[in-house]
Amino acid sequence: MITISFADAGTKWASVNPSPDHSFMELGWYNQERGYEHYFWETQRSHGEVDPTFLNATQHRLIPFSPGMGHHMWVDRTDRYETIEGFFLELWSRDEATGNCHKLPRCPHMWLDVSYEVPETNPQECVTKPLNHHTPNEAATINPAMLPPSELNRLPLKNETEYTGNWRGYTHLKNPILADIHGYEGSSLILVNPNDSLLFAPFDFRHPEWYRCFNENGEELQGVEHWLTLRPDADYVIHLRPRRWRWEVFVLVHYAYISLWGIQPNDEYFTHIFFDRPPVYPYRHDVIHSKEEQGSQNWNNDYRSYDIGIDYYWETTNAAADLARQILDQQYAWYSMVYMFLSNENPDLFLDAYPPQTHDYVCGIERIDRSSGSRTVVWVRQARNLDSVYPHFRFGSFLLNWQVVPEEPRWYNPGGGDD
Repeated sequence: MITISFADAGTKWASVNPSPDHSFMELGWYNQERGYEHYFWETQRSHGEVDPTFLNATQHRLIPFSPGMGHHMWVDRTDRYETIEGFFLELWSRDEATGNCHKLPRCPHMWLDVSYEVPETNPQECVTKPLNHHTPNEAATINPAMLPPSELNRLPLKNETEYTGNWRGYTHLKNPILADIHGYEGSSLILVNPNDSLLFAPFDFRHPEWYRCFNENGEELQGVEHWLTLRPDADYVIHLRPRRWRWEVFVLVHYAYISLWGIQPNDEYFTHIFFDRPPVYPYRHDVIHSKEEQGSQNWNNDYRSYDIGIDYYWETTNAAADLARQILDQQYAWYSMVYMFLSNENPDLFLDAYPPQTHDYVCGIERIDRSSGSRTVVWVRQARNLDSVYPHFRFGSFLLNWQVVPEEPRWYNPGGGDD
């Protein structure tokens, strides 16, 4: 049997203790990496190497919660991931003699659907059923040091509840997805994430020649096939890379020529394109469902979907600030004429799912030894261009609630004084 859990490798752990002497329980949360794979199409500025925190898979102790909290946010049991577009992994077994891969019997896939269970006719042929054990709350009952139960308590993470303090989050993080996988007795396991997934980067470990493996120090490991195979004598945490989204923003902006002879309205169109990951915190997207809803009309009476996680995240990106600057910089004054910004329509947003680029990390495989509890992490990097295998595709058109606010003139001083 192989026990597997999953984490979002594009997030990082953060915590704060509200008391100076650390006597009170520590508060923690997960946040997406700011600047993670974030660059602008117009300048062709590559994101280069992934931030080193992407490679971090350490366990952080949350005072006074004894079990460690992972560096990356777990992939949880939420209906936001239902269907093949959300969380879907194909499970294969590699024949040790021939090297060929075969789908595990009676379990062609693993996905999150609380109403779905594989029929159990033979325990050895049953694979994927999300379990309720190993949750953070139940982990508090694991008490090897025989500490008082009060010392094992923790505050809810900001991601888990309707936290009402500072940095209020609406992630609604639920219990982790875990799978106890049974196959042929003693057989190994190969994971495949198809291109249909909107949330995590696709990969296919049936083809080890497509990938290279590295340890946490960045040193390349030999024997790729060995590292990409999950063995039945260990437990694993798979650190999934968030999907690379192409964000195309199209906005209609209203200006006016103002002169001694009158006012002449004029419209201009702006387009901004950049790449980034799916948003997580403080609002988590729900594109699996929201992309199917067309309840709002844009300036041209075309119906668009709406997602609060997408809307909020766009407003906090560097791309939004850059586009606002371009719109305001279009203004000018020349002797007896002024070209002035008036307002803008709510922008259209078109989202495309793109595959990883050559040399991008596609996931991390963390092996947990059952006897010693030691952890070994291998980071898997794509070694060639697989755009033909994983073609990009557009999956949604959204409407953003975004208005550009002009800067106040430098002479404006509502507080009075001589400045």
